[in-house]
This record gives sequence, structure tokens and C-alpha cells, in this order.
Amino acid sequence: MGSLAFLLAVVSAVLHAIWNALLKRSRYGECCVMAAAAVQALLLVPVFVYMEGWNGFRAALPFLLASAAIHVLYRLLLVKALRTGALSQAYAIARSAPLAIALGGTFFLGQHLSLYAWLSIGVMLAGVALLHLKELAALFGIGSAHKMPWTGTLWAFLTMLSVAGYSLSDAAGVKHMEPASFYFLATLISLGFYGAAMPLIGNGRERVRSVAQSWKSEKRLIFGIAVLEPLSYILILVAFTMAPAGMVSAVRQVSVPMAALIGVLLFKEPAGLLRVAGAVLVGGGAVAMRLYG
Repeated sequence: MGSLAFLLAVVSAVLHAIWNALLKRSRYGECCVMAAAAVQALLLVPVFVYMEGWNGFRAALPFLLASAAIHVLYRLLLVKALRTGALSQAYAIARSAPLAIALGGTFFLGQHLSLYAWLSIGVMLAGVALLHLKELAALFGIGSAHKMPWTGTLWAFLTMLSVAGYSLSDAAGVKHMEPASFYFLATLISLGFYGAAMPLIGNGRERVRSVAQSWKSEKRLIFGIAVLEPLSYILILVAFTMAPAGMVSAVRQVSVPMAALIGVLLFKEPAGLLRVAGAVLVGGGAVAMRLYG
């Protein structure tokens, strides 16, 4: 894995953990991400114009539609997961997608990984599990940690599957279109999907009022998410053009110890030696991916 792809994945991971923490602080959840998506589209217009973004549109269209739909699903599921569980616990489950992405990349995109790359992914996933061993054990009623409701576990697991889905779709899409333009168009299309999803997540008029209330009281959170989310993901899309999706997504797992640190500092979630050991494994796996993957 090249140095630039590795650096892009690591920076993306840090930004991703930060915007998830911002979303965790929101009182409006789904409405906050809807408002952030609208702001994202406006902020990305100049980038799209500058990049002459229609190049490759026809070839990328199926992937744009898939990406927009899955990203909407991902954000709504993520809100549910964060609302029903601790940041570190929900995040650990939701971000455990690299193995699925690597398998999907192998079977659907023809991206074959070396043995060392597979071992690195395994080390990082072991680190993710160790990082939150007490919380994950609590899912089965083992130990004294707070047990996350099974509904929260389900939301986090479905979020993980959606991460794998959009990662594979986007990795294929950026082969046909410049990454920033791809993200802009997918975000623009997603606004239509949000409108279609409104009746499924509550009364439409109430949701519109809630979006307005979110905008009125959470402008800083919305702008923070609107800037950090696209920046984080555009970096990943660029990295997808340089290295296999499974490798890039695996290195992005360094966001998990970042989220754990944020959970400890901001949300007063418990820390301990297991989390330190887990963070070391995630970091070591990322370094191994860079050196030997």
C-alpha cells in the first residue's frame, strides 16, 4: 500500500471519528444529518464546477444511484445506533466492515489481496474487538459492563453492512468519475432519497419542523458535519483509486481507537488496559498494512 493512500486513509479516519462524535451530540439525529446533507451539496457546488464534474457521468450513474441510496440508509441507521448505544460500542460494531469489504472487493471488483494484507485486516479486527471487549461481551450478558439493547446491536450491525455496501459501490464508481464530483452528485441525489424516506421515519410535516429546529439550534454541529463528512469520505474515495478497497477500509479502522478516546474524554465512557491493547493492535495492523500489504 502506497504512502499517500495510507496517509489519506489515516486522516480520513480521524475526521470520521470527529464527525460521528458531533452527530452523537445532536438532539435531532435524522434531521441533523438531513440538514447537513443539504449544506454539503451547497458547499460542494464550487468544487464540482471547478472539476468539470460531468466527465464519466453515464458510466458512473448506476454507482451514483446505489451510493446515494445506501448513504441515506447508512446515516439513518447510524443515528439509530448512536441513539441506543454508547459511542464506542456502536462505533466498534458499525466500523467492523473491512473483512466484508475485502471479500466483496475480491469477488466483485477483482481486487486480490496478499496474505499479509489479510493478516493485517485480521489483526485490526482483533484490535477492534479487544478495544471494546467488555461492551461486546455485555451484548451477551457477560460481565458488568452496560448492556447495549439488542435493538441497538441490530442497528449497529445493519450500519456495518451499509458501510460495506457503499464502500464497494463507491470504489467501483470512482473508476469512472473524479472522486469529489462523484461524492457531490451522490450527495445531491441523496437529498431526493431523504425526501422519499421522510414518511418512513415519521410524520413529514413534523420532520420538516424538526429539520428547521435542528438548523436553528445546532448550526455549528450541522456545519461541522457538513464539512468533515465529505472531506473525510472524499479522501477515502481518492485512496480507493490508489489501493484496493479492502486495504483502504482496513487502515481507516484507526478511527475506532479515536472514537474510543473521544468517548472517554467527551462522553465519560470507561477506559482501561483492554482499550489500550486494542488501540495498539489496530495501529499495528495499520502499520503492517502499509509496510507489507
